[in-house]
Amino acid sequence: MRYFIPALLLAAAPAFAQITPDDLLANWQEFSLQLGDELVYERIERKGDSLTLINVTLVDGPEAPLKWLRLDGLPDGSVDISFSPNLENIITREDSDGFSSITNYSLSGLALNASGNPAAILYRFSADTLTSKTTEITDSVPSRTDLRISAIAGEIRHRPTANESQNLAGFVTFESITINNRLTPLAPAERTFFDWAALDTRLDLDVTIPNDIAKTDANIPEGLSMAITLATGPYDMRFSEKAGSEFTFSQQSGLLMLGMDARQLSYAASTEIANIALQSSDSSIPGFGLGIEAGAFEIKIPLKKSDEAQDFSLASRFTGLLLDERTWQGLDPVPELSLAPLNFGFALNGTALINEDLFDDGAMQALVGPAAELRSLKLSGLSLDFDGLGLNGNGALTFNPDRIDPATGQPVPTGRFEFSLTGALGLLDKIGRMGVVDPLVILGAKGALGMFARPGNMPDSFSTVIEFQEDGSITANGVALE
Repeated sequence: MRYFIPALLLAAAPAFAQITPDDLLANWQEFSLQLGDELVYERIERKGDSLTLINVTLVDGPEAPLKWLRLDGLPDGSVDISFSPNLENIITREDSDGFSSITNYSLSGLALNASGNPAAILYRFSADTLTSKTTEITDSVPSRTDLRISAIAGEIRHRPTANESQNLAGFVTFESITINNRLTPLAPAERTFFDWAALDTRLDLDVTIPNDIAKTDANIPEGLSMAITLATGPYDMRFSEKAGSEFTFSQQSGLLMLGMDARQLSYAASTEIANIALQSSDSSIPGFGLGIEAGAFEIKIPLKKSDEAQDFSLASRFTGLLLDERTWQGLDPVPELSLAPLNFGFALNGTALINEDLFDDGAMQALVGPAAELRSLKLSGLSLDFDGLGLNGNGALTFNPDRIDPATGQPVPTGRFEFSLTGALGLLDKIGRMGVVDPLVILGAKGALGMFARPGNMPDSFSTVIEFQEDGSITANGVALE
């Protein structure tokens, strides 16, 4: 919250047809109070249509204030905003960790302008380069983090809403972002290095903040909502240790999406042309390399207590998962398996009754029974394709709230799932010849296929139907599973 508040202050002043520096200052002060803080300064220096605030800070903000903040009124009715150079943010915390942090940065290269009308205010900003350097000490271990952002441009618009809230919506683009962190304990072998770089990045946001947010103790106050999307082009991340371990991740492009309000949380992520690799100095941890042609994951969870069932969903899909040649050779030197990619996907959708607000800590601690009760569940698009193996499945369940399973605390389900499988015996034979799995395990897997799956019309093909009965029993092709 320490760094979030100043950013909101720059985007939250109500709009006027003719915006003056005094208008902006008054509304920044009002908005800081709404957020539970207070914008303070030592004095104001005025010159024509400009005013300069000396030693500006927030009561709960950084220990070191801005030396000055200048607001210049322009003939077109807008206001330019500029900052003192060579800023310093100091954080200290008196606890067992002995944490301290000093961040040096400069906003002198940031061009920031506010314009607008009575219904909206628009902030436009740009900068060639912004940098910061942070040094921290935790448990007597020093670290340093360098941040560099190039070719920044964007805008944020503020629109008051009819329900005593303020909406902030806009975007910012970056040509490049780099983060470098060095953790330097006394023992050289324990030193770690973290490097992160992204090109062609864009952040879109749409946030609604209730005016009384500072007066509520709720983790997600009623009326608060946000939708955030982060899209990146080429991206590289590397974490390494002086002792020799290293983890890397790179992708050609990626997307992260977050949506949240008091009723629902949603998250989605996707990647294209990604590579993951691990090299460990610990001989008990095997190294590997993995490539991904495309991958996606998304989840939606209801959060708010309700007397009616609410929707939830979970889905994932990956194509072209492929171990690198060195990893393949370590697992399968002969080889028995083909160097084939794995494709996988599924989607789950359903409804659930939420018995308590999931982000209400006190209510969750006092809750007796499950926080949520399933009402329906649907599986669709289940697919797995690897080296001749093909798995497909779908199905649906409904849950009877009048019959509760004492073992799970959930309503008893009824319904069925249908699955088809091809190439399983052939793949099990290949894995058996590799020698990486106990032969008894291979034999047991083949026996399970014979017991719970029906042979299909084609060689090495099977199907099965798993049914959930009203009496609570479960069968596979008519054979009881419990």
